[in-house]
Formats: sequence, C-alpha cells, structure tokens
Amino acid sequence: MSHLPNIVGFAVLVAGAFAIGPASSADANRSKSICQSVDESPAQPIGDREGHMMAIYNVTCRVVEGQPVGGESSGKVIIEWDKTHAALIAGGGVMRSPGSIAVFQNIEENGDVTIADGKVAGYASSGRGKVIWAAGAAASAVGKSYSYTTKSTGPGESVVETVGD
Repeated sequence: MSHLPNIVGFAVLVAGAFAIGPASSADANRSKSICQSVDESPAQPIGDREGHMMAIYNVTCRVVEGQPVGGESSGKVIIEWDKTHAALIAGGGVMRSPGSIAVFQNIEENGDVTIADGKVAGYASSGRGKVIWAAGAAASAVGKSYSYTTKSTGPGESVVETVGD
C-alpha cells in the first residue's frame, strides 16, 4: 500500500474546483471536467506511522459540460494520505476561458480509495472551494463557493462534477 497515492494518481486533488465560470442559465451552476495529473511525483512518508504520507500533485482540467465549456484550468494540491484515506491540506489554481479568468481555492476535500481483490480499483472524493479572484466574464464569481465530487477513471485521470452554491 505504500505506492497507493502513485497508483490512484491525483484524483483526490483537484476535485471540481476547476469548473468555475459565469452562470448564464439555471444549469450553468453545474459543470463536468476531465482532469489529468501532470508530472506526478511519489508520495513522501511522513515518518510517524505506517501509511501516513504527503503528496503534491499538479493537475490540468478541461470543462466538457456546463460552464465554461472548453475552459481549461491548472492547479496544484497538497494531500495527506492516511493509508487509503486522503484529505486536502492545501490546493487551488487558475481557470481560463475566452473572456474570463478566475483563481480558486479548494477549502476542504476528503476521499477514499476503493479496493477490489486486494488491489486499488479507484478513488472517489468530495469537497468544496471558493473563487478568490476573477476578471472578465467571471468577475461576478468572486467570493462564491462551490462543491464538487471526483471519481477516478484511470491512473492519473478523473471526472470532476462541480455545482455552484
């Protein structure tokens, strides 16, 4: 299990915070993103007990449904692993789409690895965050919060669904 964070990839990390954009309809507060880890580094043991590790992940995401469709984000998260459970220590990033840019902060996230036949089968998490700065069409999102769920779709890949509060 010491390689668990490397196998699961970054699914825990971003969660859906990357899907922030201007609302233009009732469904515009929802979005779906496809995310992947870039330059994933191995988790580092903290040293106080078995399975307690810290991992830093760099992630990119692309909004495929909802607002802003086609938007792209990049960010970084720091995750604490306690065997098969992960919790966000810090995270955030930048969402870009034509005519807007937003900086978001992930506030909390918790998730767990699923095990099947003694092997890592996937990962799911949920969390929340807020927009801390924006310009252009996203300027009205400053201070607004969102919640998200994340589900791994393969090594270093996940689907993130975000709902604006």
